[in-house]
Amino acid sequence: ADKMDNYIGVGECLLLSCVNGVIFALFAAQPLLIVGATGPLMVFDMSLYQFCQTNEIDFLSMRVWIGIWMTVIGLLVVAVEAIALVRKFTRFIEEIFASLVCIIFVYEAITNMAAIFYDHPLLEVYSCGYYPSNTTSYPNT
Repeated sequence: ADKMDNYIGVGECLLLSCVNGVIFALFAAQPLLIVGATGPLMVFDMSLYQFCQTNEIDFLSMRVWIGIWMTVIGLLVVAVEAIALVRKFTRFIEEIFASLVCIIFVYEAITNMAAIFYDHPLLEVYSCGYYPSNTTSYPNT
């Protein structure tokens, strides 16, 4: 929510994951399969939001169109049984993708910590309640 100016937050993700899971369980007959927001989806949404801000495009309408196109592509994949191509993917490709997502999250954490340190730098004197007895004036807090 912080990265996307509260367009999509935790509440929306939980609600839509619940609705999506119920629909998936009703049509796929797999009620125990977990369908929800994941790290790559969050990275995609952050990147899409930055893209939309840069090009002055409405984020939510772009997200709806992406959802519509994903539905069309998913139906085409099912219609031609292209899911059989999944066996061509190896574990190596999965690990590369997971590593890229991990690098993005580590980068975001480091930039957030750097921004916090920039806003609140370390000072030589902190007001922690203890002052030496030979100090006559207290530092500004």
